[in-house]
Amino acid sequence: MGFEIINMGAAPTGVGGDTVRTGFDKVNRNLAQLKDRALQPDYSTLSGQLYREVGVMAVSNYVNAFTLKTKVPSVGGIAPIVRLQGCLATYTSPITLDLSWYFYDGKIVAATALVNTSSREMATLAANNGLQIILYEENGLANLYLKFPARAYYPRFAVSCLNTGALAMPAGQEADWGIVVDGPPPAASLQQLPFTIVTTLNTANCKVGNDGTIKVA
Repeated sequence: MGFEIINMGAAPTGVGGDTVRTGFDKVNRNLAQLKDRALQPDYSTLSGQLYREVGVMAVSNYVNAFTLKTKVPSVGGIAPIVRLQGCLATYTSPITLDLSWYFYDGKIVAATALVNTSSREMATLAANNGLQIILYEENGLANLYLKFPARAYYPRFAVSCLNTGALAMPAGQEADWGIVVDGPPPAASLQQLPFTIVTTLNTANCKVGNDGTIKVA
């Protein structure tokens, strides 16, 4: 059910509009919808269940790489979970990238990515020409450089961040992220670390072995 609009009636008296009772009935139903979506039954926040929208990326051309410039400080106590969800190549090849990283004492400690895709090119395990994701620090902020294993036509992503209730990004840090398409990789002078990438292979990459198990083709 969508939000209900109170009928104010004709000016200046409001004739023909909602009565006080019907107007407040609509207000109550609207508030109930807000409560159901934003709060638990005891009115506490839905910690661990909230997505915060970061932005979108859509390019109607061939793209080799892009840089996601975040507003997340490169400090300890924050381990964001960032999700890029959309399509690559042939318009309708779904892909989801889940990324998380951690800084400690001014140094990058860990950076891990999970890639789930229907694109055989993106799911390749070939070390030399596979998907590359690099975490680097610049001006006190964490940034992500992604290089595709093959030119991607019309990549389109929605970018969001999951609030896990612990080590989460403080509110407001999801605003004003920037995206640079086909920019250079991070300079060697910047602190950086390649993501450890785990790929869920699609069936195009696999075959059933003689023992019935699925193996890389």
